[in-house]
Amino acid sequence: MMQVELPEIQPEFANLLNLLEQQGTEALLITRNGRPLAKLMRPAQDCGPLSAEAVRKKRIGVAEGKFIVPDDFDKWDSEVAELFEGYL
Repeated sequence: MMQVELPEIQPEFANLLNLLEQQGTEALLITRNGRPLAKLMRPAQDCGPLSAEAVRKKRIGVAEGKFIVPDDFDKWDSEVAELFEGYL
């Protein structure tokens, strides 16, 4: 496993990813002041490219069917209004 200090990451990020992709480096250990901060690894299997549609589906609607919004959700609550007295 290769170790890289955090300040070296930004300007060399593309080259470091190239090490993972083309040269078969197992993982990159990112450190700050010599202490481990993060580990960048190759995926366990080829995931293939994500389409824009796949990314959108993962993000939007993830809570669909998980809860029901009550009918009075937008109803003004005087107790809450009192909490914000002077701020609204």
